[in-house]
Amino acid sequence: MSCSTEKRTMDELVARNAGGINSMRGSSMPVMVPIQEKDWDTMVGLLESAVDFQPRVYSLVRQRATPEQMADLLNQYLEQEQTISQSLVSQVQESTSRMENLAQQAGRNLEKSLSDSLERGSQLEAAIAQAAKRRSWKTRILIIVVSVLASAWGAALSVLLCMRWLL
Repeated sequence: MSCSTEKRTMDELVARNAGGINSMRGSSMPVMVPIQEKDWDTMVGLLESAVDFQPRVYSLVRQRATPEQMADLLNQYLEQEQTISQSLVSQVQESTSRMENLAQQAGRNLEKSLSDSLERGSQLEAAIAQAAKRRSWKTRILIIVVSVLASAWGAALSVLLCMRWLL
């Protein structure tokens, strides 16, 4: 439909509706409907509102998108969605790769820490064993020395007691 044909059709529609309302308002014959006058005026006002609104409705309908325009809009939307999803997939892949690298690095650090701890533990164990070995040797010597001294002390006391008894 061309623009001039649409305008002519709209003008005819508005004129027809306006003529109908004018005939309802300007009728010289008494209204024989059991409706109160204020209700009648309300109904006529509603019809006037509908007649005023009708051209706006047709202009809105005329502005709606054609199937081709809707298909273009849908294709644009789908392309944008595909671009966004590809971007999200690449971001997730990068994040996953970074997380895997961090996990591997943390594993290596933990393994090194445990290895160092085990090595220190082995060194400490060897030092304790060596200290115990030295202590054992020193303890034996100390026991021997104390035993010899105690024996000597005992012998000396025995000699003194015997001398005292004899004297």
